[in-house]
Amino acid sequence: MDEFRFKRDFLGHLKRVIDNRGLAKFVEFIEVRNHFSKKIQEVTEERKKIEIIKKWNKKIKAHFLIWGEVKRRKDEGGKLFLSLDSIVYHKPIPLGISFRFRREILEVFPREINFLERFELKGFEISAELVSLAAQNIIGTAAFISGDPFLALDLHFNFLKGLEYTFKGLKELPPNFRASRKKVIKMISGEFSTLSRYYYYAKKDLDRTYKFANKSLEFNKENYTAYLLLAIFHFLKNRDIKKALEMIELASKYSNGDMGWKYSEAFLHCYNGDLETSKKCYSAAFRGRPLESERFLRDIVSFIEDILSLEPDKFQLHYALGRIYYQKLYNLPMALENYEKFLEGQSKNPNPNFSRIAETLKEYVERIKGELDRGF
Repeated sequence: MDEFRFKRDFLGHLKRVIDNRGLAKFVEFIEVRNHFSKKIQEVTEERKKIEIIKKWNKKIKAHFLIWGEVKRRKDEGGKLFLSLDSIVYHKPIPLGISFRFRREILEVFPREINFLERFELKGFEISAELVSLAAQNIIGTAAFISGDPFLALDLHFNFLKGLEYTFKGLKELPPNFRASRKKVIKMISGEFSTLSRYYYYAKKDLDRTYKFANKSLEFNKENYTAYLLLAIFHFLKNRDIKKALEMIELASKYSNGDMGWKYSEAFLHCYNGDLETSKKCYSAAFRGRPLESERFLRDIVSFIEDILSLEPDKFQLHYALGRIYYQKLYNLPMALENYEKFLEGQSKNPNPNFSRIAETLKEYVERIKGELDRGF
């Protein structure tokens, strides 16, 4: 009888917390029968537990499941023990991210809470608050890595507010929640930069690209992606090469080996007519760790081609396209086409600053023609 009452009281508190924190719009509370929890607890092998959970979840289709039990131990001064476990469902993600996510769940989710029976009411209230906080953090993270930054932001901001409310009387947060708060703040930065990317690539909305990139930096001054997006904004909005290069310089400090910033730097110098510096930047980008994908390179090519369609007099951009096609995409016909267009532009409107590059490209044109004739 006590077990039934403990479960009822705890779930009652948890439901109230969900309602009081404004989580009902994100979370549907589904209560399953005791049989589910007991069946899982009887199984010791992790693989079999997961099989049982998957089978059950086909019926209820939950994203986050919690199970456990409440026990009373008379031999320890009437202590109540709340023993909990959980599993989260999200879209398929790389194995390394999945392991890190699982580790973070273990850090934040309260697997065991105990309190004296005479403080039962307060104990269940605190337990419900802790479980609610953990759920917001975990579901928010799952939403982010599953590609829903909007939901992730809502839940993570609720998590931060919940921390303030739950621990308002303490000078500092408990260690596990202190670590979680730090991670969530960094994640919020990533969620804002993801929104910035969305508004740039999917909506072509430069103002919102700028807005969310800056919001990202409010939460993490070391967000690499945010600086790259701000560089794009300053270039596209005002052709402000100086400001764009400032953003690229900041991005370079937090690149962690990614060479995307170097491609941006090379393009900006090329656009500005400084081909010698652009040449060095592209060479450095090509020598870097091969993190770039073909899609990344094709996005760069599309960007440069879009600029050329708007500003055909910037014929030097054919040099940039030729290099990427030749040295990274290994597309000899397109490399030849762009190198010849550069030489044609230089012939019609000679620029003394392009002379050395032009002489080099004449040699490359002959080399590529020879390779094409040999069937490469």
